[in-house]
Amino acid sequence: MNKAEISRIINRISYLHLTAQTDAAGEAVFRVPQRPYRIRADYLGQQYWSADTTWEAATIGIDHGIATVEVTRTGIPVDNVKVYVFTSEGTYLNMNGTTDAQGLVAFALPAGAYRFRADYQGGQYWGEALDLVAHQDNPVHISTGGGSVVLTVGQDDEIPLVGVRAYVFSEAGTYLGEYANTDNNGQAGFALADGTYKVRVDYLGYQYWTEPFTVPDDTDITMTIEHRLVRVNALTEYSGNRSPLEGVPVYLFTPSDSYQNITVTTDSNGQAFFTLPYQAYKLRLDYLGQQYMGEPFTSNEVTAIIDEGRARIHLGNAAEAVPVYVFSEAGSYLGITGLTGADGTVQFQLPAGFYRFRADYQGDQLWASHEVLAHTVTDIPLHTGGDTLAVTVRAGEATVLAGVTCALFDASGTSLDQQAVTDANGMVSFTVADGAYQVRVEYLGAQYWSDHIEVPATTTATVMIEHEEVTVTVLEEGFESEEGIPGVACALFTESGIDTGIRATTDENGEAHLLVPNQRYRVRADYQGSPYWSALFSWEDVSLVIPHGELVLYVLTDDELAVPDVPVSLFTATGSSVGLSARTDETGRASFSVPE
Repeated sequence: MNKAEISRIINRISYLHLTAQTDAAGEAVFRVPQRPYRIRADYLGQQYWSADTTWEAATIGIDHGIATVEVTRTGIPVDNVKVYVFTSEGTYLNMNGTTDAQGLVAFALPAGAYRFRADYQGGQYWGEALDLVAHQDNPVHISTGGGSVVLTVGQDDEIPLVGVRAYVFSEAGTYLGEYANTDNNGQAGFALADGTYKVRVDYLGYQYWTEPFTVPDDTDITMTIEHRLVRVNALTEYSGNRSPLEGVPVYLFTPSDSYQNITVTTDSNGQAFFTLPYQAYKLRLDYLGQQYMGEPFTSNEVTAIIDEGRARIHLGNAAEAVPVYVFSEAGSYLGITGLTGADGTVQFQLPAGFYRFRADYQGDQLWASHEVLAHTVTDIPLHTGGDTLAVTVRAGEATVLAGVTCALFDASGTSLDQQAVTDANGMVSFTVADGAYQVRVEYLGAQYWSDHIEVPATTTATVMIEHEEVTVTVLEEGFESEEGIPGVACALFTESGIDTGIRATTDENGEAHLLVPNQRYRVRADYQGSPYWSALFSWEDVSLVIPHGELVLYVLTDDELAVPDVPVSLFTATGSSVGLSARTDETGRASFSVPE
């Protein structure tokens, strides 16, 4: 026998007060004198006797059968229901099980009379008494009865409350583990066993209860939670002047500070509207990094006023057009910015509180933290430090470059959007904050950089652009020799074709002298109405050879007689004079040396 609770030894009919518990093999051991005994096993409310035995092993056989219990509600099997086993007299045998998906639970029991109880939705349901027959399946049916209950929740008869959670309790207030959310019609359905129940609805921080109802008698239950329209007015105030606050989120809380997951944003009139039950609530406005929690209210209108002050930022050196940004005390950017005016100030109207202000000036970020007081102007300085940085651009120790454009950059090479043109002394100046800078010079189509300049340690700098003289010779190539061409206008261009504005005219030797930095250039010679280009060159002399030929013409009469001593001038095809003239000889002949 397996799992027998107690074995007892009987001598004739006298109880000898010896007991033992069977082990995992169903065996119990006694030490007794040699004489006849009888043993009784008490198991699941019944008594089982052995035959008489003297110093011999005794066997007690207990025949079992299977009790299969089915639990249903309105004829449908119910799973996860606890079922308990009792004797026919109602004594609990400390045996239970849970129904499966088919609503069934099975118990292996000795043959005998039993009762079974199912505990479901706060009720106790009994099956008919069972005389269990050994060695077979004995079906037991427990019906919880029941029916479908529909709960309708609404603000009134026409406006349903959607997505509201409803919980089922016993009449005594025990939660039964059943809940549902209302649908688009504000309805939640429950399948319940026979019994008396009540439902609790949790809505916007409060609990609402139905009256107790009975299944299967009551099938439709209605709960009405009356609402009111609440208008919220969000305003800012500065020195008695109030303004509506648009686009501010308003959050709904219970008086115990439980957020209800409802947020409404104020409109252009600074108003937000909530439809709420007749209960107490609180509202919180979040504005510019601060939270403003109101007091509990039960009225239909709430006004929230945020007191403001003005922050006037003063930037050192009265720097103009400098962007200033507003941050919360914790360092979050609030999306507010402004530019300093000609006096180096910019003003912000803000809710009273602590803020941080940042000016981005010449590559540096200048910070200040300050409290802004309500209904007053708070002056907040932002110190730039710094000085005037003077830069001279030179072509040599004794030569300065006037009219050259210079631009200011920070040490990383980022433009600071400041530039100036050198004066007659080759000098520009910039007003700067403390920090590291570079100056870039734009000259003859090239860029030249200063060294890093640390202000205030250094306030003057020089950009030296070394020059050398280059000779350009314009030559006329004839039949037998090359000769310099005087009076030719020469213009200097960069390698990329940019006109540098430098001009020179060839002398009697056909030479033009140009003072240039060490870059690559070419020269254009404008000669007899046509342009001629040199090869690229740097710091070396260059020759520009223009091949020539002889142009001969005769001046004759109609009778083809020579006309001597007639002045002849040469023009281009477009009618421009090339500056050449001659007189015919006795044969009427005049000749010119011209480019090919």
